[in-house]
Amino acid sequence: MSSSTSVVPATSALLNECLEFDHVAVGGGAGRRTELSRAADEGRMRVATVDGRAVGFAVAAPWFFDAPFLALLYVDPSMRKRKFGSLLLEDFEQAHPSRVLTSTNLSNVPMQGLLRSRLWTPCGILNGLDEGDPEIFFMKVN
Repeated sequence: MSSSTSVVPATSALLNECLEFDHVAVGGGAGRRTELSRAADEGRMRVATVDGRAVGFAVAAPWFFDAPFLALLYVDPSMRKRKFGSLLLEDFEQAHPSRVLTSTNLSNVPMQGLLRSRLWTPCGILNGLDEGDPEIFFMKVN
């Protein structure tokens, strides 16, 4: 039997599934739960699914320097290295046919690799958000 993969708007059921595998939410991050609930309610959260089950999600921020900003991309750790991150990035890029931005920590080498594989380019560094771990900003012009 083959599986069906898609990226869809977050529903309350899919949001709950995402909250079960997001390590910040699982670790008691009430702020993260509130943030994701708000993003889902506002239509800013998209969920990658396999056979209707959540395996990852992406959250867009309203705007950042007049461009859509991918605020968060997270894939269930048990489902990583299966192209779901790339699928979520592609969905974000297609939804915003213009310049798009995101950021990740210098220590997050897998995310940097994913961004570069989809032709995002580094465009700046911000120190001081996370002690000793600068934030690298990336941009893609679609």
